[in-house]
Amino acid sequence: MPPANGQFYQIYSTFAWIPDYCQSRPEPYDFTIQFWNTMPPVWVAKSTTNEHITVNNVNRLPAFTTTPPEVKQLAVGANWQETIAATDLDMTECGDDALTMIYSSVPSVFGMHFEDQGNGNAVFDWTPTENELGTYTITFEAHDQYGGTCTTDVIVEVTEASCCVGRVGDANGSNEPTDEITLGDIMLLVDVKFISGDCSKLACLPEADVNQDGGANPTCEDHVTLGDIMTLVDFLFITGPENASLPECL
Repeated sequence: MPPANGQFYQIYSTFAWIPDYCQSRPEPYDFTIQFWNTMPPVWVAKSTTNEHITVNNVNRLPAFTTTPPEVKQLAVGANWQETIAATDLDMTECGDDALTMIYSSVPSVFGMHFEDQGNGNAVFDWTPTENELGTYTITFEAHDQYGGTCTTDVIVEVTEASCCVGRVGDANGSNEPTDEITLGDIMLLVDVKFISGDCSKLACLPEADVNQDGGANPTCEDHVTLGDIMTLVDFLFITGPENASLPECL
């Protein structure tokens, strides 16, 4: 306690600090705090204390900046190349993190190519073969060096390559690649649908699916229909090629 004729002064000081994400480090920050008393009348005093504050790392997760489609249809022989990109704020803002890009496929495929280009960028490349028909789940992942991960999946359906080129309608294939529609195409569809039922007579089934209700890979029994025949009749003899058009191949 001060003497009876003395005065006691209390001075409160508050130190405040909110470290940002980029200020974490293994070594503590050392603070030296000094309190000076220069109050009158005649004395000067100083006290010193040392504080050590360690800022622990709080990892922020990576995130994709570009993502592939959730579902993709890919024909045999068609190339699919996709750029996958991810970012991490600890990498871009603080420079104390890094990303590794990987992929996996179920079932696995030998012909897939994946190149991690660094800094969260990668390129995926695949041209499926006849032996790779089916459905695949491809997973792309971005990993940071502190265990943070983001993932995205793509369901890929590999289908038969289409023989259809240009527009539909050249069912007998006699006028490829010009796709000229003739009475012979109509007569072939009539035969397959109502007479012989022999789908093997069709040079290209997707060409014969004029209305395209069978998609990219139609089946003969379900998708060679009277509607296909009537569409070609209208195109060739009623509306006429000058005023009508046929769909492009899927």
